[in-house]
Amino acid sequence: MSLIIEHNIADLNKALALYQKLSTKSVRDILIKQGTKLRYSIWMRERQIMAKKGEIRAMVLARLKSGKMINIRDSIVGGVDAKLAKSKKHSKMTGSQRAWTRQQALVAREINIRESGRGFISVSSRYPRSLSDQAKALSRRGLTLSQWDLKADYLGGRAQLIWASPSGPGQKVAKALEDRRPRAALALALKDVKDDIMEYVNDKMKWTAEEGIAYLRKK
Repeated sequence: MSLIIEHNIADLNKALALYQKLSTKSVRDILIKQGTKLRYSIWMRERQIMAKKGEIRAMVLARLKSGKMINIRDSIVGGVDAKLAKSKKHSKMTGSQRAWTRQQALVAREINIRESGRGFISVSSRYPRSLSDQAKALSRRGLTLSQWDLKADYLGGRAQLIWASPSGPGQKVAKALEDRRPRAALALALKDVKDDIMEYVNDKMKWTAEEGIAYLRKK
């Protein structure tokens, strides 16, 4: 039985194995229960490191004020140019005025997109309150950010929480998770679940030992 993420989770897998031995739950129920805890912990930990509202805007404006440039994504350039091409007001401007207006529109759009993506990583683990065998975390536009897949039978089971995808937003989240802070937040989320499991394991073992001692005393 294992819970697979694109990171080293050997400690969590060991804790899950102990939990299975001491619990009366099925493998499937264990993976769903702990997977639900994990998705919440990832969501919470990644939200803790996301920029505050207005922080990204302030950083970009400060960079521009210092004379530095920012990258404008190609999709923004195409969208802004298409919009300005339909503007009668823009067509009546002089060449320098049109260039300045276009530049302002590009920067404003880039800042807005960066600001709106502050919680992008945390949203990628926002699943239904209770997981089932399959589930997806979707963006506002209905695109898949990550997916949960569980397979279990009488021999054992495996659950996967996958961000990587051939293309699209899932791939961007997977790449973002390789940065230092998101990776550290993910590690803390894994530790949260492992510690919670081990607390149960230790309490259960202590209770079992006490019950055994009490039984021997009676004899």
